[in-house]
Amino acid sequence: NYIADLDPSYSPDGTRIAYLRESGYPTNYSPYSFDVVTMPASGGELTFVTQDGASESSPDWGTSPDVPSSPPEPVDTTAPTAAVGPLSAFSLGSTRQVTWQASDGGGSGLASFQVRHRRASWEGGFGAWTYPDSWQSVEADARSVSRATAVGRTDCFSVRAVDGAGNTGRWSDQRCGARPVDDRSLRASEKWSALAGQRYYGQTVRRTQARGATLVLSVREARQVALVATTCPTCGSVRVTLGGRSLGTVDLRSSTRKDRQVKVLPAFSSRSGKLVVRVLTSGRPVLVDGVGVLK
Repeated sequence: NYIADLDPSYSPDGTRIAYLRESGYPTNYSPYSFDVVTMPASGGELTFVTQDGASESSPDWGTSPDVPSSPPEPVDTTAPTAAVGPLSAFSLGSTRQVTWQASDGGGSGLASFQVRHRRASWEGGFGAWTYPDSWQSVEADARSVSRATAVGRTDCFSVRAVDGAGNTGRWSDQRCGARPVDDRSLRASEKWSALAGQRYYGQTVRRTQARGATLVLSVREARQVALVATTCPTCGSVRVTLGGRSLGTVDLRSSTRKDRQVKVLPAFSSRSGKLVVRVLTSGRPVLVDGVGVLK
């Protein structure tokens, strides 16, 4: 009662086996005959795919019409998502590093990223988006790029991801950061003196002890302002206004002297006009190194 099992073949996903099982005995008039049978690779109940008395050939999961093929791999049609990471609103540095996060819900994995950039001066509008060649196919495991900054400019960045199936996500919301305007670009009233030194932002600073002394800068469509100044135990204070509306008061006192300090004022809705830094104290030193204007 011997029954032969021949030519086993695993399914592409490795979960089942197909093979030939002897279904009859030869006589003087007929040869052996075989049926195609499948079963779980881990063992279990048999399933006869054919049982028609014909002699079947070796089963092939990829091509044999007698053996059901495994389900096709799902097609990834879901676009990946990406977002620019946090950026400091104001930075004194000559370069800025831009990072991002991304995810792919479709299963094909992240393949590359594309980054774009645009810039505006404190007194002008934004230019068009630019697409640096080296930023249009950033490798999947590289999650940052660097950009040279410019004095008095706001730089904005946006990113999108491409997955392994070729789906391209939408451009992310932009994130922006500004490099402050140097004090030499501010219009000074009387009683300010100009000092120079490596300790100062841009190697220069404006100094006064006169109450009511002002520094003025015309700005367009600002959303946030910062004061770059020296703080010290005897330093005074200033009020900052834009378009005639107060943005806040800055106390420049500190326990020790500190240069290039960035004092960020609260954000506000877009506003244009004259930015005025006015000294509130008398006989106390006020050293203003620049102002940051975030668009």
